Amino acid sequence: MSINAINNQTTSTASLTKATENTLGKQDFLTLLTTQLRNQDPLSPMSNEEFIAQMAQISTLESSLDMGKQLTTLINTQQRTQALQMVGHDVDYMPEGADTTKTGRVSAVILKNDVPILMINGEQIPYTNVQSIH
Repeated sequence: MSINAINNQTTSTASLTKATENTLGKQDFLTLLTTQLRNQDPLSPMSNEEFIAQMAQISTLESSLDMGKQLTTLINTQQRTQALQMVGHDVDYMPEGADTTKTGRVSAVILKNDVPILMINGEQIPYTNVQSIH
């Protein structure tokens, strides 16, 4: 094995370690596949079945990523809709850093970074801090 192949494997291992700390994505998978193809034994190359299986994995990964994005969008839309429906209603909520629940009327909804913030008794309360609706 040449020194370049060893250096490529070391670089790929470092990239793999970094990517695994977060999550392996499409680009990481393609990089690993390309490195594997580049460093394979020319006398015993990857079989067509193995290559097709890895391409199917890429397709599955892309589908999973797209589904995750769509699910996140759906959840954000649902939270905004539910927050808007609370306007004019009394709610029990937990203020930030408080140990007791308070009750107040939702007067408005503000979006900060796509997260609904409720205006209750002049305070900005995150949507997730609402305990119940009256």
